[in-house]
Amino acid sequence: MNKAKYLNDVLTSMEAEDIISKQLKFGMLEDYASESFLRQHAILEKLNMQALKNALLGGEDFILETFVTYEMMKPLIGELFICNQFRTYIYPRIKSEVIKRSSLKAYICLYHEAVVVNLLENFFFHVTACQASEDLIIDVIEYCYSKISKLLNVKRKYGNFSDEEKLNLKSEEDFDCKIEEIEFSIAVTSLSILRYFTDHLTQLPFPVRNHLLNVKDIPLILVPLMEMKPWIRERKFRDNKKFTEIFENNQWNKITDDNVMAKISKIEAQIWLSIFNILMNSDNNKKYEITEFRKNNLIRLRKFMNEILYDQIPPLQHLYRALEEISLMEFSAVPTSNPFIVEMIPSLFNKKLNNEEIDRISKIILGYFPSDPSKYKKEMEIISEVYSWNNLEYFMEDPKCASCGKDAASRCSKCKSEWYCGRECQIKRWKQHKEFCGKLAELNQVLDQEKDHSFNTSMNQVAVTNSNIREVKHKEIKKETSSKDVDTKIKEAYIEEEKIKYQNIQNPDNMKVQKEIVNEFEVLD
Repeated sequence: MNKAKYLNDVLTSMEAEDIISKQLKFGMLEDYASESFLRQHAILEKLNMQALKNALLGGEDFILETFVTYEMMKPLIGELFICNQFRTYIYPRIKSEVIKRSSLKAYICLYHEAVVVNLLENFFFHVTACQASEDLIIDVIEYCYSKISKLLNVKRKYGNFSDEEKLNLKSEEDFDCKIEEIEFSIAVTSLSILRYFTDHLTQLPFPVRNHLLNVKDIPLILVPLMEMKPWIRERKFRDNKKFTEIFENNQWNKITDDNVMAKISKIEAQIWLSIFNILMNSDNNKKYEITEFRKNNLIRLRKFMNEILYDQIPPLQHLYRALEEISLMEFSAVPTSNPFIVEMIPSLFNKKLNNEEIDRISKIILGYFPSDPSKYKKEMEIISEVYSWNNLEYFMEDPKCASCGKDAASRCSKCKSEWYCGRECQIKRWKQHKEFCGKLAELNQVLDQEKDHSFNTSMNQVAVTNSNIREVKHKEIKKETSSKDVDTKIKEAYIEEEKIKYQNIQNPDNMKVQKEIVNEFEVLD
């Protein structure tokens, strides 16, 4: 079932335009983890949610149109590289201290990179986003290439841990495990972005094509990736029984049916389509000169090509024939040099920080993590607003038991944040959950009280305002009308007001406001 079609818009087109044109202000690395940074994170997350909903429904992507109209694509890419600098240079210096002071805020700071990458993935599906990025698309290619390289070269420390082993991790190890999952998700998204670039390659400037095909030689990294298949992993149950999981839709799914293994995963399909776009498009093929080394790399793909694959992606039959022809031909050892190629150099990706800058910025960012937990209240309100249940319900996976990882049907009645498959698992988990549960329940109670107060205040203000307006209107009627017709005119004015109210209720633009008011009453109940 496509849940997205039952989900209310996170933002309307007018709200998105107002946010992007007036409120979205990207800061510098020194502002990372500040209150203004968290507000920008909340804005980008809302834009990301709405862009995802638009993509799922295949509707008009007004988020992208607004970004392109207000020339915000390049600043968004700049934000991606600020995230990259924070993770590469700053976070290792302050890691233990920020986790100790506020692990949630530290997680948000690292998760922000995934939000930006996901938003760019939605945008780069359209060639207009690629063209609006101009020369910074070279930096995005470098970024994606570096992330995909890590899938091949960096071994995942916690990737094959069982759920029980993860529960026994220390707090800092548990945090590292979550960050490792974010890194993997970003690498997979980067693979998707590269595939979109190959779709639009003929419409991009020649230096961009040259960088993708010859400087980075994308097929050279995609073939070994196909052989390793890091999106499939083996894990163990408590009784050491092995089972297989596959990474789909940004989550690991257990494979229970052998027929599922025969189905091509979305990640694998991205690799096949990228290689197909490069080799089978006549314009791209001319720019990608086959050498003996490239030939030996490409023909390794033949062992993965069979009828099951062709049934799911039929055009790959033509790719197989092309690979067969390539295997029978002889090529030169090195590509022919072209003295007329103008190569573009990445401007953001190659920016390095020296030790003095790292120390200075680390001290500034550490100052945004106070030791007093009570000082995080305002920041937590900003985060809780964007990650409300109404926004996330249809984008979330089915709940899993916090203790054993199985499908869950019951939720903690006090904090409503953790799910369990049964009473036994809830009791087992209680020692770890007890302190967190009390604090979260207390925070929810405070937020509900504030929401109750602000709602009642706003409703009283509306009532007083309407009453004052009506009183003024009635006085004007009495002045302009004879005493005989006053009552009739007042009745007519009242009927006119009710008509306007009815028209406002029927207006689709006001439906969202009405639903929010209903939700407020449900909270008060």
